Amino acid sequence: LVCIPLLALLIIYTICRFCFWIFNPALFSSTPFVDIWHAFSLGFFYDSAILILLHAPLILLMLFVIDPGPRLRTFLNRFTTIYILIVDIPMMFVAFSDIAYFPFTGKRSTLAVAAFGGDMKQQLVQLSLQFWYLWVIGLATLVFLIVALRLAVFSKDFRKNMTWPKQLASNFI
Repeated sequence: LVCIPLLALLIIYTICRFCFWIFNPALFSSTPFVDIWHAFSLGFFYDSAILILLHAPLILLMLFVIDPGPRLRTFLNRFTTIYILIVDIPMMFVAFSDIAYFPFTGKRSTLAVAAFGGDMKQQLVQLSLQFWYLWVIGLATLVFLIVALRLAVFSKDFRKNMTWPKQLASNFI
């Protein structure tokens, strides 16, 4: 139940890192590709560690629930979906915001951004219009996450009607 969404989140954060690289070429113009590849590799491991820490309650819960009945399974599906959406949508928003925000400030978004007040609100609208394509990419990754959640929630129902080779293969996907 948790593996498919976590894998989807790893893909999403890799997409965010790729977009940061693509949409900020001036920042990386003198950086050798080997160093960029190395940064992507380290970023993947960093994202993996952060996702495991952020989703530790879900991972631990799933380790202790072996064969839930229909009621508990429904509760776990809803709890997992809500937990992932509450935790990860803001993280995704910040990751995509940094793509546009970093070139102007030279630093990543922090809670200090929220303290800017009225001036930041005016700039937010302006930046949202200027970087409209980030909204499109962000919405596409959100749809990808929701599809992964639906697949994870209903994966047992899908496996019920499969032959044993397909069931075996689906355990590794």
